[in-house]
Amino acid sequence: DEARDFLSQLDGYLFTGGLDMDPSRWGSKPHAKSELLPKRKEDSDVLAMQAALESTRPILGICYGLQLMNVVCGGTLHQHLPDNVGKKVDHSGGAKHPVKFEEGSRLGDIMGGSLDVTSYHHQAVKKVGKDLIVVGVAPDGVVEGMEMFARWVLAVQWHPERMQDQPWQKKLLTEFIAAASR
Repeated sequence: DEARDFLSQLDGYLFTGGLDMDPSRWGSKPHAKSELLPKRKEDSDVLAMQAALESTRPILGICYGLQLMNVVCGGTLHQHLPDNVGKKVDHSGGAKHPVKFEEGSRLGDIMGGSLDVTSYHHQAVKKVGKDLIVVGVAPDGVVEGMEMFARWVLAVQWHPERMQDQPWQKKLLTEFIAAASR
């Protein structure tokens, strides 16, 4: 009730980066490389995401925000990418790699067909959550962008706020602000 009351005062919801979610939420045990969020923070984030998804307002998830959205929608995560998809693409420490977007998707329309992004994550979507559609992937198949077609809900695995010199990253944030302004 508190989350819904607070969120009802906002025009849009931006869920930012953070540490790792507790994998017990999808029935797994923590990986040795996991750096878990404090339980109270994660519980609060889950309640906020649930309330945001129940609303009709725009949502933008960034990195942990994408992972949180996916788990709240019933999806699961790879806990440590090098163990699951190998080291074909480096997704950590600010490494750059390309992302290809689905033509006709909202995220694809904003970002274009393909671009390089900067990654700071070791977890990623394994099983896609209900109502989410994968619209951006890295060359190794790691999910880098998701959305809901029925409303303005986007999530990206990279950090557009760390790429402020790139006009397409500014465009993503500008489009979110415009959607929230409506």
